[in-house]
Amino acid sequence: MKALLWAVLLTGPVLAEVRVEFAFTSPRTENLLTNPSFEQVEAGVPSGWRWTTADAANFEVSSDAIGHDGARSLKIVTHTARMSGYLGQVVRVLPETDYLLTAWLRLEQGIYLTWVRASMAGGQRLDPAFDRRVYAFGGLGGSLVPVFLKAEWLPGQLPLAWRPVALRFRTPARVEELGVSIGSHFRAGTGWYDDLQLTRFPGELVCTVTADEDLRAVTVYDHTPNQPWRRSTDAGQAVAELAAAPAGTRRWAAPVTTQSGALQFRVKVVTAAGEEWRDWPNGTETW
Repeated sequence: MKALLWAVLLTGPVLAEVRVEFAFTSPRTENLLTNPSFEQVEAGVPSGWRWTTADAANFEVSSDAIGHDGARSLKIVTHTARMSGYLGQVVRVLPETDYLLTAWLRLEQGIYLTWVRASMAGGQRLDPAFDRRVYAFGGLGGSLVPVFLKAEWLPGQLPLAWRPVALRFRTPARVEELGVSIGSHFRAGTGWYDDLQLTRFPGELVCTVTADEDLRAVTVYDHTPNQPWRRSTDAGQAVAELAAAPAGTRRWAAPVTTQSGALQFRVKVVTAAGEEWRDWPNGTETW
């Protein structure tokens, strides 16, 4: 059984149809997070979560009546770049096991961080060697982003569109608890989180490309953003490739992953009609 992650239909200049799909080889299991959609609220903060920051006056944290797939979401307003703030909870996990953390974000401006850290057995101290994270950048606000940047140079989507974030990781030996954190990372802005899931990793993630004419080449790149902007020509490191495809090849599939664990990809497909480039995820996915 395959669980669809994301798919798109690409049309070239001579009406060549190319379909790109990313799918897990197994369905996702039980969500380990408490109140992952922020529907339950106590004293203005989602129940099961804890807000931490060294500068409380710099933030407004609330339950907002704008949901990705429900009635409510978590809204974080950051007034200045002087401090970060995170909402988190501790989750029991198995050592040396692969997990997948996903979330939906809606960003106006700012930098938002989805982050997992580990505690040693018994939760006595953090293991500094285990730190997995993925950043999301919203809007053109902030002194680090030049005003001449074009929208197509930015990773992600237009402001206020819900966008998915995914992070794959393997727990270290002896680690039985994870600290899961989401929040604002040292930039003014406004962002919303909703519909988080933390599950065992569902098999492999496979990229499949099909076309109504012969494929000449396919390359899948790790497109994890490591800076607040990225030109559309910056593909990243190749993680899977079909080079010089034999005549008659109209379907190709390969497992894909990234070194950081943040599942963001760029796909280059070459047919007789030319090249097609697409970034993934693009905001229409279902986990």
